[in-house]
Amino acid sequence: MEEDKNELTPEEKIRKENDLLKLKMMAEQGAKFFEGSETELSPTIENEWLNYIQNFEELHKNAKKISVYKLIGEPTFEAEANLDDASITKKLNELLEYMGEHGVCLDYMDGYDDRVIYKFIVDELFRYEMDDVRMDGMVSHFIYEPEFD
Repeated sequence: MEEDKNELTPEEKIRKENDLLKLKMMAEQGAKFFEGSETELSPTIENEWLNYIQNFEELHKNAKKISVYKLIGEPTFEAEANLDDASITKKLNELLEYMGEHGVCLDYMDGYDDRVIYKFIVDELFRYEMDDVRMDGMVSHFIYEPEFD
């Protein structure tokens, strides 16, 4: 039995699907793709990436606002003023680990007192409103930069 010469291979089908996804993303979101890269992705990996981006765009388009505190499940943490110097570092590490488990990360430079960082998280970062976009493997990063007078 002779194969149909118009039949696409599985790899060709994925490449066609990728081309359609790219066209859709260019039309709907203004995406730009650059061809001719020296490090070309396999069609399967590119397809996973394109679908991940497309899903993110859909979630982001329909996202509601949510506080960081609600996003991470409204945990119970002590107020900074109630913690002594001996326990603040332990509580900060617990808090940072908990946040990481829920896809939230606070980046800051070394040299800040643990009490300052803990207080910032509980008193300010928890109140911050952000888009409620949750995807497996996604992490929202925040940077601590104090205001200077």
